[in-house]
Amino acid sequence: MKKINVKKLVELKKKELENIKQQRQDWEWQMRGYTVTRGEALAEQLRGIRTEFAAESVKLFKAIKAAEGRATARTIDVNDLIEALVEIDSYLSISKKAMKGTTVSIDCNAQKFPSAYKWTPESTIFYAEFGVSGWSVIEIEREQSRTKKYRLTMSETAKAEYLKKAETLGE
Repeated sequence: MKKINVKKLVELKKKELENIKQQRQDWEWQMRGYTVTRGEALAEQLRGIRTEFAAESVKLFKAIKAAEGRATARTIDVNDLIEALVEIDSYLSISKKAMKGTTVSIDCNAQKFPSAYKWTPESTIFYAEFGVSGWSVIEIEREQSRTKKYRLTMSETAKAEYLKKAETLGE
C-alpha cells in the first residue's frame, strides 16, 4: 500500500470537534435564556468542514475497503481512523518536531475474548507514522484482534520531551 498523508483530514477533524464544542456551548447559553446569534454561521461552517472532509477522505476510504475485502465485523471507517490519530495527538501533546518518527498501530475494535473461544477473530488494524508533513497511514490490514487499542513506538526525542512534560506536570 502506498503511504496516504492524512494531515488535512486530522486538521479537519479537529476543526469539526471544536465547532461542535462551540455549538454545544451556544446551546447551553440558550437554555439559560441568553440570545446567541452565531448558531447558523457555526452550522454552515460545520457543513463546509464535513463536505471537505468527505472529499479528502476518498483515497483513504478506498484503501480501507481494499484491506477489509468482504469482512463485515470489526471493521473501521475513515472517521474511526482519524479520531484515533486526533486522540493520540491530544494525549501526547508534544511538539511536532519531536513527534517526527513516532509510529502507532491502532486496533479500533480491540477487546478481550473469553477463553471459551477456540480462536481470536480478525479486526482491521492500521499503522500510521508521524513525518515531516504530519500523520501518514502506512498500512491497513486484517489481523487477529488485540486486547489493547494502541501500540505506540516513539522516537528518542519524543520520549525525552514526553518525560520532560510529565516531570513538570505538577508545577
